[in-house]
Amino acid sequence: MGITASFEKGRAAIFYGKIGEAKRIISEINKDLTISRIQGVMRYAYRMGKGSKKDKEIAEGAAFALGVLPQIYACNKNSAEIIAQNMQIGGDFSTQSNGKSVNFANVRAAFECNYPCLGIRFSDVGSLNDCTAENGDKTNCFTAKKDKGNICQSPFSKKFKTKCKRVAPNNLKNKTFAKTRFGKVSLKQY
Repeated sequence: MGITASFEKGRAAIFYGKIGEAKRIISEINKDLTISRIQGVMRYAYRMGKGSKKDKEIAEGAAFALGVLPQIYACNKNSAEIIAQNMQIGGDFSTQSNGKSVNFANVRAAFECNYPCLGIRFSDVGSLNDCTAENGDKTNCFTAKKDKGNICQSPFSKKFKTKCKRVAPNNLKNKTFAKTRFGKVSLKQY
């Protein structure tokens, strides 16, 4: 189902007072928006990691990152910090004069280690295929990891789990938002 259809279904659910269905649809819409933002950040993080310092790519990468950082922060504060530092306009990794570039592997891991928390799969985000091979043909910049089993359980290899301990440590999980995933919406009462 496309996002426009989700908005229509959500409107109908709210109109007819189907609160449970509306919450589920809101979760699906949020998931779809989060996936597209992750794809955008990954695209520009990859390019900037290869040394690109084009203003357009820095700005678009930062815009996508700002759109997804609240969801990542809700899962893990450290992961959000890694993405913010790498994608920040005028930051260490986007400034042309200092010679540093984005660490794509860290940005990718900061996202992927939080996929179970976000309720998304590797296949939802997919691969980046707008790179050019040595012979001039289009090729994958990176390929999506394979999904295994239950989305709530970690499909990661031992090596990847070790990296996740560094990129998304358990002690920095944002427990306030722990129950907002998989269709549950948390609204703070003021």
